[in-house]
Formats: sequence, C-alpha cells, structure tokens
Amino acid sequence: MKLQYPSIPVLIPAAKVPSYAARFKLSLRNLRKISDPSFLENGMPVIQAPESELLRTSELWKDHVVEHFHGRRPSASKIITDLNPVWGKFGSITVRTVSDTCVLIFIPSVQTREWVLQVGYWQADRCSFSVYPWTADGNLAAQELLFAPTWVVLKSIPPQLYSLDGISVVARDIGDPLHTEKSPLDPYHFGDTKVKVETDLSKTPPEMVEVRDTQGNSVRVNVECPSLPPKCLNCGKFCHLMNRCNKAPRMRLAKSRPRKRSRSRARARARALSSPPEDSVGVEVVESKVA
Repeated sequence: MKLQYPSIPVLIPAAKVPSYAARFKLSLRNLRKISDPSFLENGMPVIQAPESELLRTSELWKDHVVEHFHGRRPSASKIITDLNPVWGKFGSITVRTVSDTCVLIFIPSVQTREWVLQVGYWQADRCSFSVYPWTADGNLAAQELLFAPTWVVLKSIPPQLYSLDGISVVARDIGDPLHTEKSPLDPYHFGDTKVKVETDLSKTPPEMVEVRDTQGNSVRVNVECPSLPPKCLNCGKFCHLMNRCNKAPRMRLAKSRPRKRSRSRARARARALSSPPEDSVGVEVVESKVA
C-alpha cells in the first residue's frame, strides 16, 4: 500500500502587501514624500529642498528676530527674564532655541521689533548678541564679532569743535561714529561728550586724539573707554566671559612648589637632634682620658 503525499507547488506566488505608509490613515497623516534623495560618496543622503517649501517656511517665521550670541547662549528662561521687561511691554516675547549660539524670538509689537532691529546689539546674562530679521536664506551658524558699538568719552572738547560735525571729526580716529548720548547737544555745558562709536575689536582704542586745521593749529582730546566689550580668557574672543565660552576650558598645569615646613615640625626636629638617643638613657657616660 502506497501513501499519498499532498502535492506542493514548486513556487508559491507571494501576495503584494501594501506598505505601512500606504495603509496609514490619511486623515492622520500631515506629512508627505516630496522628493527622493541622492547620495554622496560616503553614503550620506542629500535632499534638495524645493523653493516653494523655503518660501512657506519664510512666511512662518517672518515676524521673528534672529539672535546670534557671541558665546554660548543662556537658557530660554534667562533670556526671557532679561529681555521681556524691555521687549515685552506690549506683549510677552517667545523664545525658540535653534543652537548653542542662536535663538529665534517673536516680538508681538511691530514698533518694538523695529526698534530692537535698529539698535542691533544687545546683551543677556552678560553675553552680547546681534539681532537680524529672519530670512529664508539667512545663516544661523555661529558668528565671530569683529566690530562692536562702544561708548567712549571725549574729554575737554574745545568750543571750536563742539558741534555734531566737530565731534564726528574727533571720533573718526577711534572708529565709525554713530551718535552722541544727548541729542541735541547742550549749548551751555560743553567739554566732556559721550559718543557711541563702532570700534574694531582687534585694535586698542587710542588714549588721545590730535585734530589739526589747514592753518597748522592743533588740539589734543583725551579719550576714555569706560566699558569695553569683555574678552574671554579661554578663547581670546570678545563679548562673552569664560562661563559663556563654547571652547573647552584649557587645563592649567599646577606649578610644583617646594613644600614649606611648618614651624612646629621644625622645632620638633630640632629637639630630636639635640636630645640623646633612647638607648643611652640611664647609662653613665665615662670620658676616657688618653695619656
């Protein structure tokens, strides 16, 4: 008697199962596949963003201000604590972190936003930052500060130079003059004038400026810089301190110093040297005389 085995086909056709993305509920899906990536030689995928998507993103962030911190940024709560009392008088600001040196801030008031952009240079938690309007092609990477607005005091300006043009002539040797502290100038109390100047941080401001006219007359004006931008002792860059530095702190090698003996230890050692050894205690010492 022969047993009959069920016949099995050589090849079973596999049923085409739809992908998870195809079976996902359309009402819940808010993303879509836009384009296929290309690959670099090392295997990294590269996606070309369409112009329409960049423009749509620009519309989403168009009312935001970009803050580039010249150092490691403070926390979002600290930024709000320092800036909201000034920037949020007509509506609280919103902070969105982008990187360790960049944040996006939404300022509801249009007038306040324009004023913030006009000033352009601010500080939060003792770390300076520059502000720019959001653009789709803007650079959000860390930026090194090369020039910074700085207050300088021009001492004992003579009456012949006490005018906006005359002060501009004196301040031009220090940097690019921006504006005076008081506008208009006080016509009765002249002499010392506080001026904001955009200075080159790689150069030391002069302590004195000499102005000459076409007839050979000259006058010297002393210059004081009461609040220069801080310089980090770790990386050597300006406008942040060591606690806001992005660079790893340098290891300081401790200098080997000779150990100083305390006075008590020195006295104890002196007593030990002057006293007889322990095995000679109670033994009569006889001096032998040699004839």
